[in-house]
Amino acid sequence: MAFLLGERNVGGWWYFFPVAFVLKTPIALHVFMVLAVAGAWMAARGGRWRSWAGHGARAPAAGALLFVSAVMLSGFNIGVRHMLPAMPLVCILVAQGVAPLWARARGAARAALGLVFAALVASSASQYPWFISYLSEYAAGRAVHETLVDSSTDWGQGLVALRGFMRERGIDEVALGYFGSALPRGYGIRYVSLPSFLELPGDAARAPGPPYIVVSATLLVGNYVRGDPYRLLRASKPVAIVGGTLYVFDRDALGKL
Repeated sequence: MAFLLGERNVGGWWYFFPVAFVLKTPIALHVFMVLAVAGAWMAARGGRWRSWAGHGARAPAAGALLFVSAVMLSGFNIGVRHMLPAMPLVCILVAQGVAPLWARARGAARAALGLVFAALVASSASQYPWFISYLSEYAAGRAVHETLVDSSTDWGQGLVALRGFMRERGIDEVALGYFGSALPRGYGIRYVSLPSFLELPGDAARAPGPPYIVVSATLLVGNYVRGDPYRLLRASKPVAIVGGTLYVFDRDALGKL
């Protein structure tokens, strides 16, 4: 079951990976990609087709095109990680296209290119330390569970952060629906189990239950759990999002799950 921008679909979409690429990479990189095309065009003007065919961009361009085409046709839309082998090729192409611009640029133009690079670094660093759940500026104002889930943003990270959150708030126990294979009790987390990706050992949820309900983003949208048990939670505002993907809800504010 694939998920993209609030929709679920068996088999996914042909455009999943291009959209996921845009959502998982900074706007500054996309600016560099546009500049690279302009730089390549300027460098190639007046050249003969034989010199174009033998250009150093030929191999990375062909490799990126073939790989991206393959993943787009695969229908296997459970994570942008399957597109990662194309990223070094994209970066090589961007560098080859921007290099002629940098060589011709002076003063203010070089400063502008430097600012774009600084924005690229800042966008990535701003997500520290939860880089897996990174979403670009295009997703500003949209939560992870409204945009991308599964291994694109949520791969079971955050248990240490959840333990810290519980200690900080004086929470002894939570009701937990977890998308991961680690044992939460191994991290010192006391919980009663809710429907999860793998069955959590321990007591099932009981009434009245712990004061807080914690659900991973992937489960919250209904993936990997039978019957979409968390659909009512999606309309509720969490009191916190821990580790980028663990949504914490106040049970008293929700009523019974």
